Amino acid sequence: MQKKVTPLIKSISLKYNVPLDVVKAIINSQFECAREEAKKGEKGKPETFRNVRFKHLGLLVAKPSKIMAIHNAKRTRDRIRDSNTKMVPDSGSIRRGGVHTAEDKDSNSSEECT
Repeated sequence: MQKKVTPLIKSISLKYNVPLDVVKAIINSQFECAREEAKKGEKGKPETFRNVRFKHLGLLVAKPSKIMAIHNAKRTRDRIRDSNTKMVPDSGSIRRGGVHTAEDKDSNSSEECT
């Protein structure tokens, strides 16, 4: 819980003579409901997301443009992660931390020892 919310929960609990756990459950239940509604939406299909109205807080609107922007940003992030993992050199191109030994110089015909 946030630091500002905890004292409020305690004061509500004392005022109405209700256990702390009950007050926390009442506060968290509406956000859990909103989370469940958001999970029902299908990725990449903004029309499947529903708006959620909080009685005293207002309306949580699922704008199609915002949903698509989030979806595209996640796809871009995943592509960047995938391309970064492909750029890691394979173990055959780096030997002994980049230090060449006499064996490496003998086996590699493109390098000459002078």
